[in-house]
Order: sequence, then structure tokens, then C-alpha cells
Amino acid sequence: MDLENLVDSDGLPLPLSGIPAPSFQISGQVAAAFATPTQNGSELCNISATLALDLKELKEVKTMNEAGNVTAKNIEQKTDRIAKELLETVNKNSKSIEELKQENDELRHKYDNLQNKCEQLECELNYQNLVISGLPELTNESADVLKAKISEMLQTITGKHIIPDTVYRIGTYKHESCRPIRIRFASHSDRNAVLQKRDQLPRKVSIKPDLPFSIRRDHGILRKKKDELALNVKLTEKIKPLPQPRGTPFRSKKVKFFPVKPH
Repeated sequence: MDLENLVDSDGLPLPLSGIPAPSFQISGQVAAAFATPTQNGSELCNISATLALDLKELKEVKTMNEAGNVTAKNIEQKTDRIAKELLETVNKNSKSIEELKQENDELRHKYDNLQNKCEQLECELNYQNLVISGLPELTNESADVLKAKISEMLQTITGKHIIPDTVYRIGTYKHESCRPIRIRFASHSDRNAVLQKRDQLPRKVSIKPDLPFSIRRDHGILRKKKDELALNVKLTEKIKPLPQPRGTPFRSKKVKFFPVKPH
């Protein structure tokens, strides 16, 4: 190669791009040596591209993790806020429930007092009344016929001419039924005279004071308990006691004996 071709007209060196390509050829091991870096370079390019993709994926995963952490943090904050609100609501409801319980107890106490007063008033209003049970009911029985029948029965058991103020049957009529009869007397003396002679009434006919439903219910419960106790007492009396040994006991060294008398 001529050195003059490497400089321009001013004597300055030409750029490498301006240097003409050599006219010789490289062959053999030298060519193989120069060919290997080219193949390695392509492999490096592939590795670089793969690394770039991996880095991109890592960045995406990192972004997703950061977003997930933010979401989890938001969920935790919302959960704490909701739990706090629920706790406050529960506390308010607990206070309201306690207040309602206290108010309910007060109302129950007032209701019991009013019920007792109503029962007392009802007892006072119905003091002159008596209720007869077990008296057969006639077909198409009128009020006059019933009043005449009751007046006759009262005169029979007391020996006095007692005319009741009002007489009527209690409840709804049913075929072949025997509804009780409520009798209201004009005075306390007539009422008490009939009540004292109630043991002279016909069989299966009874007469009782006109009491409120709650008191009659309590009396029924007490009568049931009384019958159960009486039944238990009868069963206890039927159990025979164990026979007692006869004679005077004498003691040996180990066993206590009872001498048996001949029958």
C-alpha cells in the first residue's frame, strides 16, 4: 500500500472510512480466529436481549408487588376502620340494650302493680257474686226459667226466700254442655248465707266465689300440687315397715345377736 494514499493533499491523515480495503485475503487459522469473535458477539447479543427481557419482567413484578403492598395496606386500613366503627356501634347498641332492659323491668313492675290493683278491684266488684257449676242446662233455657230454678234451689238449701239480683250462664252455648251460672245477690248477707250452706247442694253441683281468672288459675295449680302430695302420702303409708327384732339384744365379742322368742 502506498503511504501517499493515506494523507490528503494538505498532508493530513485521511479518515479510516476513506482508507481503501486491502486487496489481500485472509485464510486458514487466521480467518477462523477472526470468525470466532463474530459468533461470540451474536451470542452476547442474544444474552443481552434475554437479560433485557428478564429485567423488564422483574420491573413489572416489582411494580405489581408494590401495587399489591399498597392494596394490602389500603385493605388493612379499611379493615381497621370498619372494625373500629363496628366496635363503636356494638358499644352504643349495648348501652341501648341495657337502657331498654331497665325500661322493660320498670314497665314490668308497673304492669304487675296495675294487674294486682285490677284483680283487687275485680274481687271487690264481684264480691256479691257466686258461681254455680254442674247444674244441667235445658234446651232453649230462658233467663226467667233459670232465675226461678236458682231461687228455688237457694230457698231449699238455706231455708230463706232469697231472690238473686241477676242470673245468667257464662260462656258460649254448646250442645249438651253444662255452662256455669253467675249469680249476683242484692246483699252480702244473702251471698254469705248461700256460701255457708254450699255443702247441702245436690251431688255434682258446686258453688264458689266469683274470682278473677289469674286467681282461679293459681288455685287450680295449688289444688293439683295438693292432690300430688296426698297421693305421695298414701303411697308412703302403703309401704310396710321392716319387721323389728323381738327380745333383748345381747352382744358377743364380734357379732350382735337378737334372741328369737317362740311364737
